[in-house]
Amino acid sequence: MPPTFVTLPKPRVAIVFIAACALLTWANAPLHAQDSRGGAAPGSSTTRPGGPVTLNFANAEIDAVARTMAIITGRNVVVDPRVKGTMTLVTTSPVTPVQALRLFSLQLRTQGFALVESAGLYLVVP
Repeated sequence: MPPTFVTLPKPRVAIVFIAACALLTWANAPLHAQDSRGGAAPGSSTTRPGGPVTLNFANAEIDAVARTMAIITGRNVVVDPRVKGTMTLVTTSPVTPVQALRLFSLQLRTQGFALVESAGLYLVVP
């Protein structure tokens, strides 16, 4: 049986194609944190929520660090649109996800931002 094709209006085809490409790119993107095995270049290894990680962020966008913290901890982290800037967050030895989140919170405070928990959701606010 030959495959069945559905004809979509042109704008929808483009949107579906772009969304599919973005999803595939995001799913295969490396993280900017190292796992506890060490020796790998930053971003070359993947991490699972719950495992120790070595943080290596140098002048990284705050929202990118927040996204990585969400992946590392397995929790939702939302960044307020007013929060802009970069941060450096480096650890010399592996830390637990809870410690990584605490270090992230402390670094945010030095820049005038706060990490607030509300109903299981972490918010980065000015």
